[in-house]
Amino acid sequence: MRGRIRTVKPEALKDEELWDLEAKSGLPLYRAFQGLWCFADREGRFEWRPRALKSDILPYWDGDFDRCLVELAAGGFVQRYEVDGRVYGLVPNLSRHQRFDHREPQSELPAPPGRAQEPPGRARADERGTVDDVAARPGGREGNGREQEGKGTEARADADTHTPPPSGIDHGALKPSERDQAAAEPRGQPVLKYEFDPDWKPKSKHRARGLELGLTDDEILERAEDCRLKVHKQGFRREDTHFMRELGWAKLEKETRKAKELRHASRHRFESPGADRA
Repeated sequence: MRGRIRTVKPEALKDEELWDLEAKSGLPLYRAFQGLWCFADREGRFEWRPRALKSDILPYWDGDFDRCLVELAAGGFVQRYEVDGRVYGLVPNLSRHQRFDHREPQSELPAPPGRAQEPPGRARADERGTVDDVAARPGGREGNGREQEGKGTEARADADTHTPPPSGIDHGALKPSERDQAAAEPRGQPVLKYEFDPDWKPKSKHRARGLELGLTDDEILERAEDCRLKVHKQGFRREDTHFMRELGWAKLEKETRKAKELRHASRHRFESPGADRA
């Protein structure tokens, strides 16, 4: 069997039915199910050969892979069928949730009985990366495996004209950014602040961020004091968010200063060889 590169969406990690089935059976069904994606062809079909599949998908697991296939089939994650006395498997709708390489050949395995064989090269309804079908199997939860892709006006046009179906969870509208909120305010009102409050002090999150950027506690406090003393237009309306940007500037200035000192030291050694040993 030949392995293939497949993609997985984060929604697959939260499939409650699959996790419940794995917990109930005590079998590594999640890894088995994802492994089948890599050994199914572009139509989702694979040969029902448990021993061969186990050697490719779970080579270090000491268990019966046939039980995994049976449990996945019972849960509706795969479909088992026979054609001319040979047994095959099918991952429903896999062809709709992957972006296949154009060099990958069409399926050479027979389609399940009662399911029409798709003609080679037929364009599918979701070939442009829309999310009209959100189920990887009948009644499943896994999302479409292709996010909208594209560059230029064509991709933007698709994004503007396509309205995805409701996902069942209403997260509400995205909160506008501070810049958008400022732009929406009536003219004549102050949009951004011009100075820090005199009693403002850095918080623990600012210290953690500063240490992450390579700044010392003294450098963080020094930057905070500079912000309180200088009267300048802030990029944000709150000191907390603006100081995060100030920490980034402080890191850049520190790195620039160190680079300048290294250049001067290197130039001094070149122009005055042996001066350090004098």
